[in-house]
Amino acid sequence: MNTVEGYWYPAGRGQRHDVVVSLNDDGCLLIATDPASERPMTWGLVREIVNVSEIKVSDRLAKIPRFLHLSNGSKLELQANNAIDRFLDRAVPDSVAHSAANAVHRFESRWVYAIAALFLVIVGIVGFLRYALPPIAAQIALLVPTDVEEAIGAEVLGHLDTDYFDDSRLSQSRQSEIRSIFNQLVENVDLDYRYQLNFRSGVGPNAFALPGGQVVVTDEFVELAHNNEEILAVLAHEVGHVEGQHVLRRLIKDAASVVVLVTVLDDVTAISGLAISAPAFMMSMQHSRSHETDADRFAVNYMNAHGRDPMALASILTRLTGDISEDSLSNYFLTHPGLERRIENIESFSK
Repeated sequence: MNTVEGYWYPAGRGQRHDVVVSLNDDGCLLIATDPASERPMTWGLVREIVNVSEIKVSDRLAKIPRFLHLSNGSKLELQANNAIDRFLDRAVPDSVAHSAANAVHRFESRWVYAIAALFLVIVGIVGFLRYALPPIAAQIALLVPTDVEEAIGAEVLGHLDTDYFDDSRLSQSRQSEIRSIFNQLVENVDLDYRYQLNFRSGVGPNAFALPGGQVVVTDEFVELAHNNEEILAVLAHEVGHVEGQHVLRRLIKDAASVVVLVTVLDDVTAISGLAISAPAFMMSMQHSRSHETDADRFAVNYMNAHGRDPMALASILTRLTGDISEDSLSNYFLTHPGLERRIENIESFSK
């Protein structure tokens, strides 16, 4: 038998009373007034015997006191965790819940195991986000109606116009010329969306696609291109991103990633942060290797099928991205293919 000191809380009241608890080998608790306490007992009970079947014991967590909840609604607070565990082992030796709680406590008490568990959790999360989530996002994207994609694209473009873009300064004749090229592109391919070409300025040379068929090109990009062939090649590349739902899939993936991180870290501010940064993210987004490769293949196939020069895409990419060495450290960590690799792919697609 073990005798430990603790506190007793009457049912429905916050006042606590000093008690002595005897943990008997027969599976009973004997609760009695602490004789050394100077505080008078007002609850009118000097001794009570409680069977282990009538109590619920909180799980052990380091050296935090345990609570024993009695069937009458009152509860005991005891610091003697080891004594409680020995009592439970004797009283309910076959308890699966108690054995599991003890195993968790032993696991948590050893920092090596804790670090190993943390490492496995991190590896699991990273593995899920990197390898499992992309194909899941692709399947979800297939279920999104086209009109929903179009609404997303229009909404994001509105935010970009408010926060980032300036009006295009290209002449109407130049815009009409490029728009004619774009219209021929989308009319000559079996496409799923109602495409719209948008001219903007103020963010440097850029061309990108939004969900639902919104394609944006900047004045700086048009000025960078040496000819309309290069512009057509990049427009075909962006159409490839839309047709492959690459932007939508990336949005779904990143939103799901935030949900996972919020669940793990319990930080709901990440959701609002994603909503605020989404427009800027779309404008500067770097697609995955496979998405860039698919969009390049789409552009090259279109150029070949219509008697255009597919290497025009490689020419404009060289000026858009700069010549990054394939073996440089920074390029090793990029999620999109390096310039040299993309040019090699374009050459192979052209044959």
